[in-house]
Amino acid sequence: MKLPLLTTAVLAATLGLVTPTLTNAANPPARTYQPGYWQPVARVQNPNQPVQIKLVNQTGLPLQYGLTSGKGGIRELPVGASGVLSNTSLPDYLLVNALQPRVKLRYDIAVNGNVATVQVYQVEAGASDITLNFDQSGAIYVY
Repeated sequence: MKLPLLTTAVLAATLGLVTPTLTNAANPPARTYQPGYWQPVARVQNPNQPVQIKLVNQTGLPLQYGLTSGKGGIRELPVGASGVLSNTSLPDYLLVNALQPRVKLRYDIAVNGNVATVQVYQVEAGASDITLNFDQSGAIYVY
């Protein structure tokens, strides 16, 4: 039951059925910044080395998360807890879902070297973040 939910989210993001988050629009990384989902929100230092992804649940609700590659399986993240996906190879997608229906999530990403910390928040209005794309160049996109 959990895997179809993750698969549906990836397909929706891939097919453009969701509105991407414009995380960097308020603090553009360069003068040439053009708002849009095609802009990375962060970048790991060395994409040829394994990446560690740390999730922090700030939602007040239990979550589930997993990589679309299947590495690490689908995991649950209790309220207020942190979870770590180590030795992640790029490219890969990270999906995070609330265990309750109709919950909208927002991701804030901070990177230190090859460690990406993802703070997960619940939002009441607006678009919901569906997936994080860690591409082969080390760029991280939020859809």
